[in-house]
Amino acid sequence: MPHLLNWTELFKDFVGMFAILNPLGAIPIYLTMTAHKSIIEMRHIAAKASIAVGVILIISIWVGNLLLQFFGIGLIVLFPAWTHI
Repeated sequence: MPHLLNWTELFKDFVGMFAILNPLGAIPIYLTMTAHKSIIEMRHIAAKASIAVGVILIISIWVGNLLLQFFGIGLIVLFPAWTHI
């Protein structure tokens, strides 16, 4: 039975998503914007933001390729930009 989970690829995907979402950079912004809120309100805002980001990422996964095809953009066109990251 082949190994279904490739840990190297999963780790690369996680690092990429971590870099894009930048949760460490968002902490000061979140704390500044919620400084006058109660703990319960802060948790509610954090949960709402997390769900919104998750939904946006899932929609991007589903619609992203279709959108690129609609505009006639192939993933190979984006490859030079990836090599500089």
